[in-house]
Amino acid sequence: MNSSAEQGDSAVAAASGNAWIMNSVAAGAGNATAVLHWTGRGWGATAKLPTIVTSAVATSAANAWALGAAVTSATPGVPYAAHFNGRKWAAVRVPVAGLHASATSAKNIWAAGFSKLSSSGSPVLGIMDFNGKTWRATPAPRLGLTAKQIAIPMGIAALSATNVWVAGIIVHTSTGAPPKAFLIHWNGTKWAAVKVPYAGAEPTVIAQDGHGGIWVGVTLLSSSPTPAAYLAHYGNGAWTRVAVPAPRGDVTITQALAWIPGTRSLWGFGEEVPVSSPAAAHGVILKYGA
Repeated sequence: MNSSAEQGDSAVAAASGNAWIMNSVAAGAGNATAVLHWTGRGWGATAKLPTIVTSAVATSAANAWALGAAVTSATPGVPYAAHFNGRKWAAVRVPVAGLHASATSAKNIWAAGFSKLSSSGSPVLGIMDFNGKTWRATPAPRLGLTAKQIAIPMGIAALSATNVWVAGIIVHTSTGAPPKAFLIHWNGTKWAAVKVPYAGAEPTVIAQDGHGGIWVGVTLLSSSPTPAAYLAHYGNGAWTRVAVPAPRGDVTITQALAWIPGTRSLWGFGEEVPVSSPAAAHGVILKYGA
């Protein structure tokens, strides 16, 4: 099993006592990603990958993936992937620049990001999976986008090869309109949009719950001056919701969720926003379960 997370131009992945930290660094006129590997005995540098890594996933000490996009003046945003086989990293061609990744095994790895540029130059939502041999793009769902809208994935949760979820936002490239969130589900054959049954629900982060369901961090992006927020859970065909822990009068916005493999627990990271003083927000760490 694996655990993965992303934050800006960095990524982490962990599996069975091993962990990888990937941090983008300046490299001359371009960018690179320094990779550190924890083996249980200490940290060691394993590579410097020649591009920006935005997500990572691992299933064992001898199987890790780094995903992102090669950005140069000649090739802006070309999908990039590198595989670690326990000894070295090697580049692999992929159809999607993976912003977020999730896996249940070495033969079931998923990533969501951007597959290409549209005729207007905007990035196009792309989703791909790895079956143990090759990376394949899956047909992205129709989200009713206009020519000036972009669908940006914010997280992906793979529970099996026939049960995958992606949460994201739709932004308008030429207006100041608030972003609109989307949630989609893969059933092994096609993607379908899913509606969270709460007024104004906008899921922006996602993780599996360890027993067949998912948690999503929901933020009412259009709320003013301070967004409202809660956590929504889907399991056994039903939705429930709970408040995110926060002192009275404050709001905690969940910005990342990560399932703890082998458990029904999760770690989370967020921002606590005082209602009386939104500018005084600060980071918080969350945990669900034992």
